[in-house]
Amino acid sequence: RQRAGGPARPLGARGRQPLSGQPRMDPVPVWTIARGVPGSRSLERADGGGAVRFATVVRLAHDGTRLEVRFDCLDPDPWSTFEHRDDPLWEQEVVELFLAPGGRDPRRYVEFEVSPNGVLFDAIVDNPDGDRATMRVDAGWDCPGIEVEVRRLRLEAGEGWRATLS
Repeated sequence: RQRAGGPARPLGARGRQPLSGQPRMDPVPVWTIARGVPGSRSLERADGGGAVRFATVVRLAHDGTRLEVRFDCLDPDPWSTFEHRDDPLWEQEVVELFLAPGGRDPRRYVEFEVSPNGVLFDAIVDNPDGDRATMRVDAGWDCPGIEVEVRRLRLEAGEGWRATLS
């Protein structure tokens, strides 16, 4: 698969080993050198915070024009019953990515979710006053050019699944 803009690199590591020329879902050197994002914190449950049951590692890479995000999830029995794009994936097992320009409390952002069976939810969210009751979600928006890959994994710590968005 070819990508515009040259080989992908982990954020903050320009000039290191590229992804191109290797199958995307195979372990590749660029992911082994990808570091945590400055200011990042541990993942927590979306339903009120607290510790997660299974660990998830998130890695980011870019090629100057395209972002690639990889979630490696430790989970011996990943599941989802949803089958269609923009189903309410957040009600079951899912990984989520929120992107917005600017400060820590964005009022407009894009949301991506991927289920263990490869279903995608993508939407533009407007939340001008920071209140869920007045939040508007445009799930009819489809991110142009987005690619999603999901597969089962055998990790050192056990079984799991991997979701890659690019």
